[in-house]
Amino acid sequence: MDNLEQRLRDDAAEIRVDVPPHVSARLQASLRAARTAAPARRQFSFPLWLAASLTGAAASAVAIVAVNWGGLAGRGPEPAEAVAYSVPEYVSELERQIPLRAKTADLTGPLEEELENLRSDFERAKKNVEQDLDFTF
Repeated sequence: MDNLEQRLRDDAAEIRVDVPPHVSARLQASLRAARTAAPARRQFSFPLWLAASLTGAAASAVAIVAVNWGGLAGRGPEPAEAVAYSVPEYVSELERQIPLRAKTADLTGPLEEELENLRSDFERAKKNVEQDLDFTF
């Protein structure tokens, strides 16, 4: 693989192509008739850029003021009874220490073996989560 580029160059040098005279004449005529493309315009209008920047900054400031002002106007203190609980009371019974057995990944092994190890880890984690969900609900 080290000398692939050199081999490709050698193979390309050995290829001999004879172009018929009528095709060669058409190519030359096409090249003479072709015009060079105009360079792309790289300039920008500074006043337009400045106006766009100022408009964006003003819109951001208005949005921030509207959110802060509108958010504080209609609020009052919420009663304690109106607070919704998303976590059931028995969740404290479910808390337990999960043993953490972390080890550094060994990336020197074959990738297929690493992929199988990763799949088995995911399957084991999936099974544990399913058991916990079945126990909870």
